[in-house]
Amino acid sequence: MWFPQRAKLRALGQEVADSDEEDLDYGVKDPGTRSRPSDLSKAEAALDKLKDRLKNYEGQLAVKDQTKDVALGTSKINYMDPRITVAWCKAKEVPLESVFNKSLVNKFPWAMEVPADWKF
Repeated sequence: MWFPQRAKLRALGQEVADSDEEDLDYGVKDPGTRSRPSDLSKAEAALDKLKDRLKNYEGQLAVKDQTKDVALGTSKINYMDPRITVAWCKAKEVPLESVFNKSLVNKFPWAMEVPADWKF
């Protein structure tokens, strides 16, 4: 009988024999099954690679944590006049698709017609 079934039976107050304990698999791999580097330089290279991955993940986590309470596209849509952004894109020769997605370009067709020197 596997672990969750035994836990349910114990919760109901029934006696459960612990004789099945030895054939339980808790998801822990046998340490002998892992491959190990054959020399020290390979082990150090693998360790450096793991440290780089850890640093990358920590950086991603920090960015995610810092920006979790900010909707990055909301202010662009709700608080800025799209004509200002379109005029800036035209003046700096930045493609509109890099600032506005296709649905926003379709939402603001009136703003797409402003000249590059438009002033607010």
